[in-house]
Parts: sequence; structure tokens; C-alpha cells
Amino acid sequence: MDASGRRRNPAIWCVWVFLALVPALRAESVPTGQVIPLAVRDDRCECVLPTEHRDDKYYLILGSLARDLQIRKITIRTEPTSDPVSIVRAKPPADDGWERRTRELAEKLEKARRDQPAPRAYRAGDPPNSKVFYLLVKDRDFLDPDNYVAVTGDLRAVGKHCQVYVDHDFADTEGLQPTVKDAMAVFDEDVYPKACERLGHALDVDRDGRFTILFTPWLDKLSGGKLKLDGFVRGSDFYRDLDAPHGNRCDMMYLNTNLKPGPYLRTLLAHEYTHAVVFSEHVFGEYLPNGSGKDEEGWLNEGLAHLNEDAHGYSWHNLDYRVSAFLAGPERYSVVVPDYYSAGLFRSHGHRGGTYLFLRWCEDQFGPEMIGRLVRSNLIGVANLETATGKRFSDLFRAWSASLVMSGSGMNVEGAAPFRHFDLRKPLAGRMLCGPRVEDVPLDGAKRQADVAGTSAAYFLLHSPDGERTKVTITAEPGADLQVTLIRLPRSAGRLSLRWEKNRLLVAAHDSDCTIDAVAWERVPPETNRPEDTSYRADKDMSQVVRNWFGDAKVKAGETRRSADIALPKFDGKKETVMIKVSGTDADGNRVTARANAPASP
Repeated sequence: MDASGRRRNPAIWCVWVFLALVPALRAESVPTGQVIPLAVRDDRCECVLPTEHRDDKYYLILGSLARDLQIRKITIRTEPTSDPVSIVRAKPPADDGWERRTRELAEKLEKARRDQPAPRAYRAGDPPNSKVFYLLVKDRDFLDPDNYVAVTGDLRAVGKHCQVYVDHDFADTEGLQPTVKDAMAVFDEDVYPKACERLGHALDVDRDGRFTILFTPWLDKLSGGKLKLDGFVRGSDFYRDLDAPHGNRCDMMYLNTNLKPGPYLRTLLAHEYTHAVVFSEHVFGEYLPNGSGKDEEGWLNEGLAHLNEDAHGYSWHNLDYRVSAFLAGPERYSVVVPDYYSAGLFRSHGHRGGTYLFLRWCEDQFGPEMIGRLVRSNLIGVANLETATGKRFSDLFRAWSASLVMSGSGMNVEGAAPFRHFDLRKPLAGRMLCGPRVEDVPLDGAKRQADVAGTSAAYFLLHSPDGERTKVTITAEPGADLQVTLIRLPRSAGRLSLRWEKNRLLVAAHDSDCTIDAVAWERVPPETNRPEDTSYRADKDMSQVVRNWFGDAKVKAGETRRSADIALPKFDGKKETVMIKVSGTDADGNRVTARANAPASP
């Protein structure tokens, strides 16, 4: 009966109930808190989203799976529409035998690892008091002997598993001796035994029973004086049949004489020795009958070395700024880069930070044994990763991309397994992290373009609709191999927006009251890990910094707050970009972030 006591017509009552529920049903056709892979055809994707409420919002992740490094434009258009809600999910790839082949290959590798004989242990005798090493110091043809310099090394320390030489021409040998002792002790007691347990073994090329470390100031003036390095390992040294100066027939690493004892030196030792083990296992390990005999590709090689730093936990000094650089512009940095040198990306910190985060997430999901499977293998690149994880690269890339934007947000999202090692929205050592940079795209009829590199992803927050349904169209330039992922956020989730205007910041809260927890500026991209490149300091009271910038930390929904004047840094007369980052929490306790670029003073 109705309120007047009259009996309702059952048919009419059913129709009324159905019509009343239609908006809810349409809204639920795109569930909240779930990674939704959208179908793409010919690098184009189109969907119609339910947007009945002004606080409806979605994350849109646009990835390029192209294996080249080419930058391609991806365009997003939004417009209100009367079309029905339409979400076409991407279908899983057809069964072409990939899973069977990958499983069988993984089983062969695992058997080969079990059957692999233990490396021959050579008796450690008395090393020579001096030894000549050849070092490539010019940036021209590495086959030309004139591009090498002969370095006489004097023996300064002998340990159980290593021996340390110092360039004879280096003047301050006494001042360097604490560094030498620290390097020897850490290598013997931690770096070497953990590598044997977790990774594999470096080839004892010269059969002297020890690994060689050479300290030389030449690392400050490589490539004709244009390149400075703290340390490196050179694969050509590990061949017994390669004559000098092209190889030293010695298992060794090179370290800079400017290094000091302490956490960073130890981190560097763990990193560089990983390269020695990876080269030895890949090139000389007999795991597959038709193994490639090639060193691992650049991206996995560096990612594995950075990942092994975590196992030791000495410091974040070699990684925090690289992670932050990547998060400042993830669409710029390809994950898969077979050769950093030929691509001119050897000093690109953002690329290294992105590759590390990708492998960090993979190990979080597949366990610490994954790194050993990747190292002790004759496979390289994507094939090595897929065999070690049993997952297609495209699936790993989508889940990782979603995890990057959701980890640390406080929201649980199905299909976006979080990072477990650290929080992407909290400070990491000397850098303030705010997750990946996300660009705002209104749903009221907007157009945005992004330049996206191969195997990278761009992030967008769709918000503020102007109708019950909104059509979203994504088109990419040919060859992008576009991957589109959608995540619907709770309506109650807040968001922050940030704008730079005449030496001040304008911060606004939307859809929820927000409390600002942290603020900092940072140089983009960084050149090195210098404290001067960011205003963030781990020992500062961040609540006081927030008050100095914005006064009250609480910003009400719909409010725009203007900051005090902010003095930005100067960088050696260069034109630089400074990224300003703001982090906070909404009324539900979810983490919200915003960024804005501001020009540094020349």
C-alpha cells in the first residue's frame, strides 16, 4: 500500500523500483576500488563512465608497451554524453602456448641451477705488492689502445675474499686507508657471503682466490674528463683470453679515491659486486644448452644491483633521489632499456629509479628468491623476467603501474598489490615522496595530451563531471602499443590541487576537508644526490614548515589557500625547474598529494 492506504499495482511497483535503481546499477557497472583493464584497438580506447555526482572521480593510467624508446603523444578527451554506460574490459591474450613454454623453460633453468657444480675454489696465496691495470679513460673507440691508461696499483689490504690496490700516483694514501679498511671488511664479512647465498658467484678470472678492488682518482676524469663515477665493473676484465689493454684478466671493480668509509661506500660495494656476479653467471654459467652467453640487459642489470642494495640496508643515498626523479615524471622514463650507454641514458637517474621500483615491486610479489632466478640464468631482458615470475610483462606492467599510484594512499584496490618495502607517499631518506605525478583532467569537456615513452605510464585524475555520463576517448600515435587502466575512487576521497603564482602557492581542497602534512621543493631532474637540490630535511619539524608556508594546515573542502612568499633556489646560473610537492590527508584518512612546477631563479 502507499501512504494513503491504497493498494499499489504490482506491475507498476516493479517498474518504479527498477527505474529507481537504474542509476545505482549503472554506477556499480564500474566498481569502486578495482583495477579495470580497458580494451584497446589500434591504439584507441573509448568508454562511457557513470558520473551522476560532482564528486565522482577516476584514476586513468595510460601506458605504452612499445619496446623502443620513442616518445609518442597520447590524447585524452572528455565530454558529457547521453550514451549508456559502456566499459569494455581487455580480454586476456589467447592461449598460444606461452604459459606452457614459459613453465617448461623455468623448470629447465631450476634443474640446471640444482645440477650446476660448485665454482672451483682456488687457493688464496700472497698477492703481488704492485700490479698494472688498464683503464679506458677516453670516450672514443674502446678497441683503440691509445684510449687506455696504465695504472700501477699498490697493494694496501688483503682480506679473506678480496684484496685492495690503490693507484700509485694517488698522493694521500694514508688519508685513504680508513676507506680501504672499511671496503675490505665489509666485502669479506657481508657483501661476498650474501652474494654467494642470494645471487651467485663471480668468476675467479685470475684464479688467485680473491676479488680485486682498485681505488684510483681516474674515475673523476673519465671520457676525456667529462664523466665522473664513484665505481664500476667492466665485463671485458672477466675474459681470460682478452689481451691488455682491452681487459685485465682479473675479477675486479674500480672505486673512486674520493670515497669515504661509511654507509654509502658499503652500498656501492654491494651494487658493483652485483654487476660482477650477474656478468659471470649470465656469460659463463651453463644453465641452458643454447644460452645466449650475453650480459644482462642494462635495465635489469642496474635494477638487480639496486635491488641487492636493499638486502644489505646500508643506506638510501644511491636510490632516494633516483626514485624521486622517476616519480616526478613517470611518463618520461622507460622501464625496458636494453643498453643505457647506446641510448645516451647512462646518467638518467629517473630511468634507474623507475627500473628499481619495478623490480622492487616484483620481488615484493614473488619473494626474495626472484633475484637469484634472474641472476643465475642465460636468458636476458623481458624473457628472463617472464620466466622468473611466470607472468607476462604486460600483466606485470599494468599491476605495477596501478600499485604506484595506489600504494600509500590508504585505499585498498583489488589488482594493485602494494609495495611492502617502503611507502611511496612518505619521505624516503633525504627525499619527500608523493607517489607518481598525476595530472588533473576535468570530465566536463577537456582535452589533454601527454608525451609517453615506451614502457612507461602517464597518470591522470578524472574529476568534476558535468552530466550523468561522460565519454572518455584515448588515442595514441601509431606504435604506442597502448595500455589503458581505470580505477574508480570512492566519492568521499579528497583531492588537492596546487598552482604557482607570483612567488606564492595556491592550494585547494576538493570533495573533502584536507590537512596538509608536508611540503617541499625539489630540483627536477637532479644531477646528483645533493642536499641542496631539495628543501626537505629529515630532521626538520614538518608541521612547522607547513605553518610557515600556509599558516593553518587544515584546508576545508572548496577552500583555496594562498601561501606566504616562497624563496626558490638558484642553480649555478642554469635555467632549472623546481617541483613543489604537497602531501596531506583527507577526512577519511586517505593520503592526498599535489605538485606544481615553478621556475628557479637563473
